[in-house]
Amino acid sequence: MKNLFIESRSQGRMERSPEIDFNAESGILSITGESVLENPLRFYTPVVEWMREFVATFKHEIKLSIRLGYYNTSTSKNIYTLLEILSDHLKAGGKVKIDWYYKNYDSDTREEIEDIMLDLDLNINMISYIPNDEE
Repeated sequence: MKNLFIESRSQGRMERSPEIDFNAESGILSITGESVLENPLRFYTPVVEWMREFVATFKHEIKLSIRLGYYNTSTSKNIYTLLEILSDHLKAGGKVKIDWYYKNYDSDTREEIEDIMLDLDLNINMISYIPNDEE
């Protein structure tokens, strides 16, 4: 299986896509940047498809790191889908580690992570950080 890498892109303040760096050999997956997309399905469909195929064949621990400085509701739904795939993989006997970084003052994201953990019966390491001036 090939790696999946999508470079982050910005088209002004209205359209920003995150960097997707999914390594099929190591099982280290990361989603970083910001995600504000007019058509999130066009962006996330190949990511979701890759994840489904990947978990079906990968036999070692999968490590997902999420660090989105800002994302909209449409992105949230797609992240949920990715986490749902990992939750199913875990329930089927796979190994999964998830680190979700969020800004130390962002209580909305913290609550969303907690809700996802409850909904999917999934352990997520919530890591708060102090953003720099560029975030």
